Amino acid sequence: MLADTTVLRLAFIALVFLILAATGFAWLENGGKPWHYAFADGLWWALVTVATVGYGDKCPVTPEGKVLGMLVITGGVIIMSVFTATMASLMVERSIREGKGLEAVLSNNHLVLCGINRHLHRVLEELAQNGATDEIVLVNNMHEEQFAELRENFAERVQLRFVKGDYTRETVLRRAGILNSSSVIILADASADTTSGSLVDDKTILTTLTIRHLKPTIRICAEIMDEEKIDHVKRAGADEIVVQGGMSGFLLARGTSSPEVPMVIKTLSASDSDVKLDSKAFPSDMVGLNFEQAMTRFLVEQSAVLVGIFRHEKGFSLEKMLADGSAIDNFIREKLKESKENLLTEGKPTSKLKMNPGRDYIIKKDDMAIIIASR
Repeated sequence: MLADTTVLRLAFIALVFLILAATGFAWLENGGKPWHYAFADGLWWALVTVATVGYGDKCPVTPEGKVLGMLVITGGVIIMSVFTATMASLMVERSIREGKGLEAVLSNNHLVLCGINRHLHRVLEELAQNGATDEIVLVNNMHEEQFAELRENFAERVQLRFVKGDYTRETVLRRAGILNSSSVIILADASADTTSGSLVDDKTILTTLTIRHLKPTIRICAEIMDEEKIDHVKRAGADEIVVQGGMSGFLLARGTSSPEVPMVIKTLSASDSDVKLDSKAFPSDMVGLNFEQAMTRFLVEQSAVLVGIFRHEKGFSLEKMLADGSAIDNFIREKLKESKENLLTEGKPTSKLKMNPGRDYIIKKDDMAIIIASR
């Protein structure tokens, strides 16, 4: 706000200076012209003089006019110097504020990453490699030196922004541009003020509720520490929930009986691996093929192995079942509107994953392919 006021004040001073210079030129160098023509010539002369362009098509010829010209040149140099210095100062100040996490984010379709823990660097690495987004806004209480180091490490792959503060607060989330973001990741933030796993998950639940209130349609992926809190996080509105260390028991158990299974999982999840587990839309000409045919196409055309199908389905809506012209349907609609729960609106979308759905499964229009591909 202060920066905007300073720029407006300088612009106003420059405008007044130009008008006064043009008025003086029109008065001293009139030459018998009508006043509005003389003023137009004076405004043109004042503008090119202050801008140090100096075309020379208009210039003062009287001694008084030349004195005015010297004053305009001097004043123009001063105004331009002050304006340039002020703009440079504001840009430096803005850069410093961004580094400290105090500047509001004005971007669109960025990803907001709330919280900080030992997995932060790995998450950023995966996001950068997969090209999931071009800009990531970190919301946490890290030191500015930590952020500067992170931004330098990822400078060539993804743009990082920083907002400092408590991400459970609506004002901080708004400053991170949550209303214009595409998705949110909430890390289990085991910082100094929330060392208990239960408190960490409670913070995640509160953040999820706040974000869902601010932007109901946004996709939220949340990490928790206590598996017993899964249902609470789901009710808060998280679309995807990951339990910290949730795979440890499985990997340890299978590591004794089938060591190749943990090895496969580690290979697919490693950021430096030659292969990756990925998802992509089926080409339009694959719709209608069975799973076996699609698998062959992926292997031949893209050197990728098709291992599953992901489908995002819209929620059930009674409104779609009720005809507009039927009296009975209108009666049912009115009764449903009077109830405490609005069953007419479309329910929450559901996601279905089918690994190896069978050779005869028919690929549908909105299906996504789960593949193992080379990086």
